[in-house]
Amino acid sequence: MRDENRWPIWDHVENGMYDAGFTNAELALRSMPTVGALTAADPHYSLVWYDHWNLNPKSTVRLTIAAALHLDEYRAVADNFIDALQALVRKAAQHRTSPFEVTEPEFTSAELKMVNIHFTDEFIRAFPRLVRYEPFGLARATWMPPGSEEWFMPLKRRVLRKYAGITTVEEYVRKVVELVGLCTTAAAPATSPIGVTGLNELTGPVSGTAVQVNSVHGDVIIHPVASPPSDDSQ
Repeated sequence: MRDENRWPIWDHVENGMYDAGFTNAELALRSMPTVGALTAADPHYSLVWYDHWNLNPKSTVRLTIAAALHLDEYRAVADNFIDALQALVRKAAQHRTSPFEVTEPEFTSAELKMVNIHFTDEFIRAFPRLVRYEPFGLARATWMPPGSEEWFMPLKRRVLRKYAGITTVEEYVRKVVELVGLCTTAAAPATSPIGVTGLNELTGPVSGTAVQVNSVHGDVIIHPVASPPSDDSQ
């Protein structure tokens, strides 16, 4: 993703996992802990996004921001994501609405360059692909003119205001867990064959065969299911 500005396909990931000792890479992938229920009506969140219903060699596999809590080499990307997200929050909060029509503020790659001097060109190009899937409901569309690396995206204030004041990856993941828990109808625990301990070490200890996440509004069960199909999995 860092080098090519796009996520790898499952064929590449599966073969790499096999070389690393995972003789059943798909089982390992599907064992990733997930908050929420795998249904069309409920949101859910895991360490990875992939096409759960039609996983094939061409399917795209991507990390979520929560994965940075386990991968040191991904942490810098996630920290930058949090800084960029707060820039979006500020831009949306400053937008003056109209009393007679719905208007949306826009955020551009040029603005993102001014947020943090440590943002690399690679991160700025990759940012639209990061927010395409999280936070939930934010990136309805990102526009990039043909032949250009510049982009702009409309911002949804009702989504962004939920993340106001978040300054760390840990706080962000807790917030996502909380919001998913509010929308989840039911989630049954299941056994994880590779012994994962949850989305991150802050969410609670292993209890029996499931991981229990203590959210602000009650307990959410993390269970090893996967995410819904993506629109670029083919």
